[in-house]
Amino acid sequence: MTRVGFWIAAVVVVMAFWILYNLVSTIGWDSVVSAPALAPVDSKLGNLTIGAEMLIAVSLSWWPYVGGITQNLSSSRKAMNPVLLGLCLPLSLISIIGLFAALVFPDSGGDPTSYIIELSGVAVGVPILIFIVCANISTVMIGAYSMSLGVRQATGLNKELPWAAVLALSLIPVGFIVALMPDLLFDRIGTINAFVGLILAPICGVQIVDYYFLRKQFVSVRAIYSSSRDSAYWFWGGVNWWAFLALALGVATYLSLLNPITYETHPPFDFLTASLPSVVVAGAAHWVFTLLFVKPAGKGDYARSVEAAVLRG
Repeated sequence: MTRVGFWIAAVVVVMAFWILYNLVSTIGWDSVVSAPALAPVDSKLGNLTIGAEMLIAVSLSWWPYVGGITQNLSSSRKAMNPVLLGLCLPLSLISIIGLFAALVFPDSGGDPTSYIIELSGVAVGVPILIFIVCANISTVMIGAYSMSLGVRQATGLNKELPWAAVLALSLIPVGFIVALMPDLLFDRIGTINAFVGLILAPICGVQIVDYYFLRKQFVSVRAIYSSSRDSAYWFWGGVNWWAFLALALGVATYLSLLNPITYETHPPFDFLTASLPSVVVAGAAHWVFTLLFVKPAGKGDYARSVEAAVLRG
């Protein structure tokens, strides 16, 4: 499976650059760069920043997937380079190519299934579409696995349900939406992307600060998956309320800069985006709350994490 995944990823990257080549050779580079913005705002800088915000949101959408992909590695250090070089860099390049395609084919939203036959013809376009479907199977598998882990950790479902039942609980809502109301999802991709940034940006801020700065890259895996009151991460009734307050501040920061439904922006969005300030505010708030309230209360096992990091050298 690992070897198959490597070749699928390699072909996806080659195919993306082939699409870019066809866009440039068929439409012309001048037409790509001079294409009008989709749903433009009054400011040219604002248009560019909204585009950057969407690229950030697409990248953030892979945050849970990365956890599912790398959780079985022996250390986080071994996951860093593969994630950055094997996922983040290609994903950023492919997203930019999708942006160019969306500008040239406005009705496509950057989705190659909407324009690839028009661009390449039936003989080439149909095999590419078939490959895209097959390539997405691995993505669906990773998503299903990550969702199933979350469902399995839910209170009362950790041990009682077999894995097949947990997988079904994870996939039934997704299957219901895809089968009965696909337009509800696909016609609102821009809004969904914005909500990805709204939700995941502050989560990333809290997790980055918690793992790298407060815990010095040490966590107890056993405690993470324990629902016991004796767990190092039990906090208050199983919830770190101060972390949730930090998340709320990050969400508020995002909403103060960008409305995820109407895309109405507020200064200084044009210079900062909405996701990046949300990451910074949530992370900074989590750091302050932890130092002032969580650590003095002896919650979260932060002292042992620092000691383990020092011993690790």
